[in-house]
Amino acid sequence: MSHTKIARMGRYVVFYLAFLGIFSALSPYIIPKAFYDQIMVVLYGSQIATEMIPKQFEWPIQNMLHRLGGTLYMVMGVLQFNKTFRARRPRVHRWVGRAFILLSFTAAISGGTMAYTHGMAGTVELVPSIVFGVLMILFTARAYLSARKREFAQHREWMIRSFSIGLGVATIRILYGVGIATTSLTPTQLIGVTFWSGWLVTMAAGEWWIHQTRPARRLDVEAQPVSPQGA
Repeated sequence: MSHTKIARMGRYVVFYLAFLGIFSALSPYIIPKAFYDQIMVVLYGSQIATEMIPKQFEWPIQNMLHRLGGTLYMVMGVLQFNKTFRARRPRVHRWVGRAFILLSFTAAISGGTMAYTHGMAGTVELVPSIVFGVLMILFTARAYLSARKREFAQHREWMIRSFSIGLGVATIRILYGVGIATTSLTPTQLIGVTFWSGWLVTMAAGEWWIHQTRPARRLDVEAQPVSPQGA
């Protein structure tokens, strides 16, 4: 498969996952409450929908920080991986990159704390949330340090790994929807399965993307020697 086709396919996948992530984050605010509550009952069952999900809104600052911060994270992520944006607006790209790093840390930390304080499925949700949240922080930190050292090839690859975890929240929802329609697992069981599988699948896709685009990336780095995040 040519690099052009790979790049086009990657853009479509990233845009779709980012859009799904944004819609999921904002759905409590943009969907009428009665309809939203009905959707939650269909997806998660009456117990989780009526007892666990409402608890999220008892922590309004934490909830809004995760949802609104996650929305900005997705938008900035799409921009940061857009080659045209990087080439035409390198200074803006660097400043957006700094904000994106902070939002990455915020998303990882708030996601873990939400799973701990008012998660929907207990330990089966908490453990993968913490594991992949820690990985997201580590990958983002490695990306930042690589940019500071002007190791732009490594910077790009670590940012892809970090963003793949962010996009994984959308993959989780896709797999959960498929699971609800095709399996007899309970919502709690399905949450446990899809949290692990959704993040692992998206991380594997990120590694595949790195491998497939590595030669094209070297040419791009040579043409654009300015640090994406800035020193």
